[in-house]
Amino acid sequence: MASRNFMRGIGMPGRKNPIESSQKKLYLRLQEELEGLEGNKSRELLAYERSFRRALPRSLKSSTKKELLKAIKKSNIVLVGDFHPFRQSQKGFLRLLEDCHPILAKISIGLECFSGSQQNSIDQYLAGYITAGELREKTNFDEQWPFPWENYHEILAFARLHHLQVLALNLEVGHQRLADRDQKASEHVAMALHSDPKQTVFVLYGELHLASNHLPLYIKRQCNCPMVVVHQNLPSLYWQAPRAATGQKAEILRLKKNEFCIINSVPWVKARSYLDWLEGNPNFEEWEEGLDIPGVVQEYTKLLAETLQVKVEEIPEIEIFGPNHPKSNSRKFSKEERIFAQHSRELQRTNYIPSRGLLLLPSVSTNALSEGAAYLLWRSLRPGSAHTLPAFGAPLIAQYFIGYLGSKILNPKRKCNEVPDLKQLAKKSSTRPKEAKKQKVFRRALHLLRPYLDEGNFKSPKLPLLEEIEAHRIAGYILGERLFLAFLRQPSLLPFVQKTFRASTSLPAWAEHLLKAVAKQIAQKSPVPTSKHDLF
Repeated sequence: MASRNFMRGIGMPGRKNPIESSQKKLYLRLQEELEGLEGNKSRELLAYERSFRRALPRSLKSSTKKELLKAIKKSNIVLVGDFHPFRQSQKGFLRLLEDCHPILAKISIGLECFSGSQQNSIDQYLAGYITAGELREKTNFDEQWPFPWENYHEILAFARLHHLQVLALNLEVGHQRLADRDQKASEHVAMALHSDPKQTVFVLYGELHLASNHLPLYIKRQCNCPMVVVHQNLPSLYWQAPRAATGQKAEILRLKKNEFCIINSVPWVKARSYLDWLEGNPNFEEWEEGLDIPGVVQEYTKLLAETLQVKVEEIPEIEIFGPNHPKSNSRKFSKEERIFAQHSRELQRTNYIPSRGLLLLPSVSTNALSEGAAYLLWRSLRPGSAHTLPAFGAPLIAQYFIGYLGSKILNPKRKCNEVPDLKQLAKKSSTRPKEAKKQKVFRRALHLLRPYLDEGNFKSPKLPLLEEIEAHRIAGYILGERLFLAFLRQPSLLPFVQKTFRASTSLPAWAEHLLKAVAKQIAQKSPVPTSKHDLF
């Protein structure tokens, strides 16, 4: 596990920027909490952490997904760093497998979360003789690996679906010397390659083990094969990362010839996952009793206000419903309000019902909480305004725009489908009803964007209410993404961004005026973002 000093990162340089300053402040607040929860560590672990930090380069270069995949294609071993309590680590590994599976002849997967004696049980699961639940029980997973089973099960399910071998790399419980674990893992990888030299072995292993003189060194001693090391979301590298043309920090960094780092999350979210794990809540995205959701949303709201340098006299209390709250289908709601509750529940979307002062959160993920905070700040800055349910058209697009913009400021690595993605998806023909329905939504979103973005001429009729709300959400998110990128490139836009959070959109004319003003700023200062498919 990472130490407080390691999680803090090194240097954290960068020009003064209201967004980044607040992000660092949030990150350091989490470090203070972690400091009080982390126990004493062994000398061996502390030495491993120091060794890892020393191995990281001082200079970084931007890279691309294409360059990373090209390097992997030439290699037999791909070592990917795992920060065990952080779901994004396991998801990132799975995305890499999904991208590489079509371009490689044969793939095997090596996992640290299983020990060698459990290999037979894994093979039984992959062959279909036992279920995932039975594998979890037979390997005593929850006792031997105290991190969320669900995150690793997704990798196992992918292997089973595509008939891939899974290697159990770890030593038995009780054998905790880190060097011994590296030695054993390297032996398993070497044996797999000896049996089939043409395959590529993807290994998910604790991030500290990926220092050049740790696991990579042991593997080099066992087999002379091309190897790529892929770190994930290292805090020190995040703060040092160069910016891409869009103004965002580069998502893929090249550290050495065959060493990369994927940055597809932010340090404070990673630190938050560690804090939640230490506090006994291993998967904070799951809605559980006892979580102070209103308190977290209010804390995020204060941070967003601080970032935007706006003064809030009082943050009003707001009711928050979870994904399966019984009241979300209450007859007390109007017909229009119930359709928003249905949209939130069925499509797992964050929604705000201003007429009720109500937040509908599909989960307690960082994205959902920060979007909720954006709505709460918006409401706080308009205490005397009428808060009505937004009408379709400009008012609803503007509401989703404000929600996404605020969440993006708090979590700059959040992604949404962009215009290039929508065009590609909208043009595909599909006979499957679910996919055809999605394509109609994408075309409708492009149609709704026509007055604000000069990127296509899609015409689309109105859709059933649920799909119509979804199309408005996508359109609002894209406008929020574009204004955020403009703000990154031009911090002088701060007064304009402040105005958007004070704007009333209850009347169509007011909402239209806001969106036209946003469109003007986007046209002047925002580049066309990268397609979601070019990112991890």
